Amino acid sequence: MGDGGMAVRAFGFACWALVLMLWSITATAAGERVLHLPVPNEIETLDPQLRTWAAERVVTTMMLEGLTREDSNGDAVPGAAASWDISADGRTYLFHLRPEARFSDGQPVTAADFVYAFRRYVDPKTGGRSTSAIESVLHARDCLSGKLPPEALGVAVVDEHTLSVTLSHPLPFFLNWATLLTPLERQVVERWGSAWTEPGHMVSNGPFVLAAFRRGDGITLVKNPAYWNADQIRLDRIELIVQPSRQAAKEMFAHGDLDVLGLTDEEVRDQRTLMGDQIRIQPLNRIAYYFFNMRSGPLAESHSLRRALALTFEPEAIARKLAAQTAEPANSLVPRSFPAYAHPRLDFAARPMADRLIEARRLYAEAQYGPQHPLVATLLEGSFDRCAAVAGLWKAALGAEIRCKIIDDEVARFTAYRRDEFDIGFVTENAAAPDPLELLAAFRGTPLNAGNLGHYRNAVFDDLLRQADNSPDFLARAEKLARAERILLNDLPAIPLSYGRVAYIVAPRVKGFRMLPSRSFYVDGASVE
Repeated sequence: MGDGGMAVRAFGFACWALVLMLWSITATAAGERVLHLPVPNEIETLDPQLRTWAAERVVTTMMLEGLTREDSNGDAVPGAAASWDISADGRTYLFHLRPEARFSDGQPVTAADFVYAFRRYVDPKTGGRSTSAIESVLHARDCLSGKLPPEALGVAVVDEHTLSVTLSHPLPFFLNWATLLTPLERQVVERWGSAWTEPGHMVSNGPFVLAAFRRGDGITLVKNPAYWNADQIRLDRIELIVQPSRQAAKEMFAHGDLDVLGLTDEEVRDQRTLMGDQIRIQPLNRIAYYFFNMRSGPLAESHSLRRALALTFEPEAIARKLAAQTAEPANSLVPRSFPAYAHPRLDFAARPMADRLIEARRLYAEAQYGPQHPLVATLLEGSFDRCAAVAGLWKAALGAEIRCKIIDDEVARFTAYRRDEFDIGFVTENAAAPDPLELLAAFRGTPLNAGNLGHYRNAVFDDLLRQADNSPDFLARAEKLARAERILLNDLPAIPLSYGRVAYIVAPRVKGFRMLPSRSFYVDGASVE
């Protein structure tokens, strides 16, 4: 495109910026409908291909709409793509984009915008930090590693409003991942470089546009009048506010300066009588578990010892000690809410604790441990209270001496895991889609898996994941994944603790807002009185 074309596009951007400003002023004069939401202070970037934290994903998906989007139940529904066709082998998707879709500067959203964004995503020069959403696309991993150029990625423009995406293997949950696959306007990104996500530069194809980004303080989003479904968006502005403290957040909610407040277990316990049905508890695609160091130490060497600890482990007792009102005790590594899945459980889950204790103490003795020679192990945790509860449980049941090593900082804690400075660790795994594979893959031994913190290795387990990964049949895939989970539950490289849930309350003036299993906010149907 010549300089004249660039000038026309720049003029168009300026005009739309003026329209947006005038629209915002009009909305303010008429009485804005503003939603005030909490946001963690960990947001570092609004670039959808550089984000690391869940909070960054939540914010960017309010501005940039993917091929699909989440409805009020968290299911994938048409987004920037109005419809799609899937090939018989489950590998090729033809997405039919909405002809009426526009970026906030008035430019049409086209298949070329998606191809540009996807190639940028897999370009090593971009430095993407969280690439799970794109990795199932053909050649994505080779592009990310630099073995192939970004142009080799399995995406293509069929015509202006038709996008072809070819996967390396069938993925039944690809449409869930597609909520994170958003278009980018090439001219804007290349014009501003790393500053393209700054207010005044960033353009959006979703329901909201960035108006202000105050790092460590908050973010302001305003309604995007160019959004294809703008008539159905009933908010004029969203204020995402960082709270300096827990007490400050509670005070802001009490004074009406915050419309949503997440609740701790203690707050749910103390306030349930007063708030009753106002307290909402949303199941998440999340599992928390303890995992063993399977590369070195006594727990790596002895299955009997791991089983003895697992037999005496009571998630319910831990929840009671911690007053965990939102924790749902787990006896598997995949949340029960995941659909069309067999949900295998620990083989002793239904046995009375008295029977479990008999077997556990026998196994503990067979492993050459007892009162004169107790197991001494380091439990690396982020929570002293939780660690103390677990250590006390194993001390009472077996006489084991569990030493708590507390590292609050998550990055430092994971560094310690990778250095094998633990015998037992704690982790919470979140899935962007209700796909068992996403959680079970944390135990994959080959290829080398940085997420496999306990260094578990089982060739049969790895092969079942590979077979499931390449299965076009949804039910056959689920059956292989359930067999893989059964292997984990038998080998016991980990002990399930709880399925994730989040508790929160919403101000009475807010209607239609809810949190989703992916931890995102559903704001499309939200309104304020």
